[in-house]
Amino acid sequence: MKLDIVSGFLGSGKTTWIQKCMKELYHNEKILIIENEFGEISIDATILRANGYELRELNSGCICCNISGDFESSLREIVNTIKVDRIVIEPSGIANLSDILQICEKYVEIDRKFVIVDAVKFHLYLRNFEHFFKDQIQNGNIIVLSRINDKVNLDSILSDLRLLNNNAIFIATIWNEFEIDKLEVKKGETKPYIKSKIPFFNRVFYFDKSISVEKFNFILERIKLKKYLRAKGVVLLENRKWMHFEYAGDEMKIEEFESQSVSSFVIIDDKEVEDEVQLFSC
Repeated sequence: MKLDIVSGFLGSGKTTWIQKCMKELYHNEKILIIENEFGEISIDATILRANGYELRELNSGCICCNISGDFESSLREIVNTIKVDRIVIEPSGIANLSDILQICEKYVEIDRKFVIVDAVKFHLYLRNFEHFFKDQIQNGNIIVLSRINDKVNLDSILSDLRLLNNNAIFIATIWNEFEIDKLEVKKGETKPYIKSKIPFFNRVFYFDKSISVEKFNFILERIKLKKYLRAKGVVLLENRKWMHFEYAGDEMKIEEFESQSVSSFVIIDDKEVEDEVQLFSC
């Protein structure tokens, strides 16, 4: 049994990359995905399940908060009881990759250590969240740039990334144009994490009935106005349509989604998320 990890900061595109891997890389393998999010709901797990992938969630909190307890015991149980070719772990965007690797190395061979890096926000995150952001980059063996556009200076970003990790493979192209099945792997030792005390906060909002299109649009505009680090959810509208939205890096993506049992969304930020229940309530 082998193990791949898809790490990266909040909203970098980890779930989208996993879906690409499932379609293009893991053709002949039986895969189990371990999904963990910071908060009590898992929107990414909802998206992956909708695509028919076998999934195991860790619902007791962020991997980085339970690294010596729930995560290790869950991984040990999976390795000992479930027959799969490969485990794919998507940790929370604020998890310390080195901590996760040190646990995984006890039980399974680690193959690909993907780190998804938002090209637009790279220098901002490097300044504001230096220690754990570097921890992710320095411990990856495949660094994948996301949200590449004409406004980002790829040469500058790649130069800075290579200063942090010159042993990794770098993918700096539009994902649809990259043939992932030809990807090579470079092994590398885990580098210990330099502890820092960066707080992150989340707040979950549930709706016990459908909401109007106007209310939904108001929520999205409010999220953009507040410039939260991350927000995502699946919400039922009064027209009986389920809408999935993702906000990260000042970008909002919205799409129709298949029917779900829970209408909810989560906001994550490096400051206390305001109690906007009255604003967001039906």
